[in-house]
Amino acid sequence: MIAEELPELLLAVADGDRAAFARFYQRTSAKLFGVVLRILPERSLAEDAMQDAYAKIWRNAAAFDAQRGSPISWAASGNGSTLTLPR
Repeated sequence: MIAEELPELLLAVADGDRAAFARFYQRTSAKLFGVVLRILPERSLAEDAMQDAYAKIWRNAAAFDAQRGSPISWAASGNGSTLTLPR
């Protein structure tokens, strides 16, 4: 993963660039899935949470602020409540 590229990809995603979103997913999904699996060890719940997370990343990419943290941290812990956990 080229971490320096991630903020630029999120800027492009904010402009509706589907190819940038695909590249962002390719570069972040394994790490984010690892985080989700630690929170939700049941794989099917983790997969659902990932789908929700990337849908929210698509919708909220314009809210990313590189001054406040890394893209992967934003994706995992912020971004409009990215990880929706079951109750």
